[in-house]
Amino acid sequence: LRRRKRRNQKRGRNSPFFSMFFDALRDKADRIKSIKVDKLLSEIWRDPITQKFIINLNTEEQLFFGLKANGEILPRYASSEYLNEKRAAGVALNPFINLKLSGAFYKSFDVIPNSVGFLIDANTNIYPDSGDFVDVYGLDILGLNENNTEKLTRYLQEEIQKWIKVILDV
Repeated sequence: LRRRKRRNQKRGRNSPFFSMFFDALRDKADRIKSIKVDKLLSEIWRDPITQKFIINLNTEEQLFFGLKANGEILPRYASSEYLNEKRAAGVALNPFINLKLSGAFYKSFDVIPNSVGFLIDANTNIYPDSGDFVDVYGLDILGLNENNTEKLTRYLQEEIQKWIKVILDV
């Protein structure tokens, strides 16, 4: 019995394997503690791929279908002839205004990171004769609706996991 106890003790807390395992675990714990969430999110917001993803959500997956950030639908086109012209040009799928003609408005979108996240900005007065889009359609043409906010949340979760793997050297 005594020999067995001694063998088990060698495999216990004093064993080299145990020590290496806990040293590695301590190192990973220290790396996790060093993660500054605000700094990590700031890096993600500044990433051009993330910004492109956010802009695409606001423009192609939302405005193009006549949807605003607050869940409202943009008005219908007043002229069926104009709608047919836009459909023929491939820049309209439904009868709701989508603020896409030449693509210049959509191309003017920008993501501006700030201390609490980001701001979506765009040149809303791109066609001065038509009036500023924010004045005509409201501020909610800039921003993400609930569905796209959920898509962004899933995207952020994946990005955060990637960063943590890099930090932990996994």
